[in-house]
Formats: sequence, C-alpha cells, structure tokens
Amino acid sequence: MAKGPIDIGEENMALNQEDMASNQEPTEPNRQPRDRKAAETEAARLKGQETRRRNYEKRMEKRRLAALAAEEQRLKQRKRDEGFMREALRQAKKAAAIGDVPIGCVIVCGDRIIARGYNRRNADKSVLSHAEIIPLKRHAKKMGDWRLEDCTMYVTLEPCPMCAGAIVQARIPRIAVGCMNPKAGCAGSVLNLLQMKEFNHQAELTVGVMEEACSSLMKQFFRELRQKKALRKSESV
Repeated sequence: MAKGPIDIGEENMALNQEDMASNQEPTEPNRQPRDRKAAETEAARLKGQETRRRNYEKRMEKRRLAALAAEEQRLKQRKRDEGFMREALRQAKKAAAIGDVPIGCVIVCGDRIIARGYNRRNADKSVLSHAEIIPLKRHAKKMGDWRLEDCTMYVTLEPCPMCAGAIVQARIPRIAVGCMNPKAGCAGSVLNLLQMKEFNHQAELTVGVMEEACSSLMKQFFRELRQKKALRKSESV
C-alpha cells in the first residue's frame, strides 16, 4: 500500500526536535576540559590563599620574637641600671649624713664604676661641689682626660644647668636619672640641655630609674630638715 504525502506539521516537528537536540548541553567528553580548568583555577586560588596565610604567620612570628628579644634586652638593661643606681643612692646617703641634700652619682664604663661622688655644696661651701661635678673632676685627674665618650652617668636627681652643661662638655653618651627636679632640672623639667640639637653633643636619656627610692630619700631629708628647724625655733622661744 503506497504511503501518503508527509504531513507538513510532522516535518516541522521533526526539525524543531533536531534544533533542540543541537542546543542541549555538550556531552560528557566536551564538559570535562571545562570542569578541569575550573578545578585548576580553584586549586590555584586555594594554594595562593594558603601561601599568604603561611607568609602572614611567619611575619607575625618574626615580630613576636623581635618583641620578646627587645623586652628581654629592656629588662636586662633595667636590672643593670638599677644595680648602678643603688650605688648612686649609697653616695647620696653620704651627702645626707653630712647635712647636704642627698644627691649621689656614679660614672660607669663597661661594667665597672670608674668614679663616684656625692653632693658637698654646704660642706665645701662651694657651688661647684655638686654630685655630678666631683666624679667628673676625679676621673679627669686620674686619667688625664676630660672626655668620657664610652661611659654612662647615673645620678639620683635630675642635673641642674651647670651639671647638664658639664655632661655635654664631657661628651658622656648616656645619662640615667633617678627622680626629676621640677624647679631646676635641665634634663627635661625646665630645659633639656642634654638633647639640644644646637649643641655638638647630645646624650641618650633614661629617667625614672629607681625613681621611688630616689624621691623618698629626698623627701625624707627635707622632712627631717623641717623638723629640726621647727625644733630649734621652739627651743629659742
């Protein structure tokens, strides 16, 4: 039996089905390269992220170790400073014992005290007999040189204008101060002659070394001095 003519509608339907088939997603073999590329991109991203994390952790660890080393050095220097300031305090007590304001000073070179001194202004009746000036003179006389370019000076009270000037002249590179002197101090209180850029020498300055002990000694001296004056005044009445 002969087939009839092909229906136009059926032909259009067949063509539409072919078009739909051609627009469908690629087959499995065609999708694999695209998936592999995406996987490689993600792997590279994760690797970069991990590298950045490790580098960040290394930087943080380096900073932590540097901070620990700096703190260890600071504590070591503080312990060293306090040891020499104790000797300056012993010198200051000698001044108090003879009725002078308790100010003491030591000059250190390396790990050795090379000169000591204490305030003798009233005892010597001389404005030059300050705690800082006396060891400067002693060292110069002993060594035959006024320069102290490799030394540290420890003084219980902030230097006055005269002593600060002498420190600059002696080229002392570092000064450690116990307590400050608001009325006459020239290491930062009234002036800072030790670190003036206009001079040809500036000194490194550390303040507050055994500050409480140095301040207490001064307060005790002046408290006892006022009590003695009050007692003499009452006895004279």
